[in-house]
Parts: sequence; C-alpha cells; structure tokens
Amino acid sequence: MRSLEDVDYQSAKRLWLFMSHLRSAMYVREQQIRPERPEIGVYALYNHEEVPRATYNPSRLLCSYVSGANNILLVGSGFVKDRDEPIQMNEQANQEATFLGNMARQLNDRIDSGEILIVGSDLIPIHSDSFHF
Repeated sequence: MRSLEDVDYQSAKRLWLFMSHLRSAMYVREQQIRPERPEIGVYALYNHEEVPRATYNPSRLLCSYVSGANNILLVGSGFVKDRDEPIQMNEQANQEATFLGNMARQLNDRIDSGEILIVGSDLIPIHSDSFHF
C-alpha cells in the first residue's frame, strides 16, 4: 500500500476503503475479484462499485482464496493497471502473482495435510512453524 501511495495516493486511499469494507463482510463475493491468473488461483481485488460514487480504480491487490473458502483471503502484492493488457505482459505483476500462487499452494497443502486448521475464518497452526514457508 505504501508503494501504491507513492505512485497514486487517491487510488491507494480508495483501495484501502474497499478493503476496509471487505473486513466487515461475511465472505468475498466473486464479483469483488477479477481473475488475473486463475490457473494458479490468483485474483485481484478491484471492484470498487461497493463504495458509493466510486469511479474506475486502476489499482489491483493480488489475492487468493484459502483452501477454496470464500471467507479467508490470502493477500499479496499489488500493482497499478495503466494499460489494457493481461497480467502476463506486466513482468513485475506477473512475478508477484506467481509468488502468491506458490504461497497459496503451500498453505493449501498444509491445510490439506492437517498441519493448519480452518476454524471459522481463522487459520490455526498445529506446530509453531506451520506458517514458516
């Protein structure tokens, strides 16, 4: 968010307001995210229509659902979409998406193996190093 503030303060502020709105939501609806690299489970928070009178915001925050749940979101880095192009054409954003996709896969593997439990909207580690990746 600090990097985005340096580039486009108003977009960062609006993205922060959108994320604050999501904090009180029971789950993140598919309409609130955009597929960026769906083959690796990476999406972008971008739908600012939830905020009254919001106009198009070029800022994107990469995210991934945790273990298929729509109430827990793993959030990674973000980028500003300044051209109408796929994320694969933006080298830095694509690298961040790949990194997030790998982290989400590792987290989901640990959930599937029982090393990390999902209790409501909380992730509960079984071991002290369960969150060390």
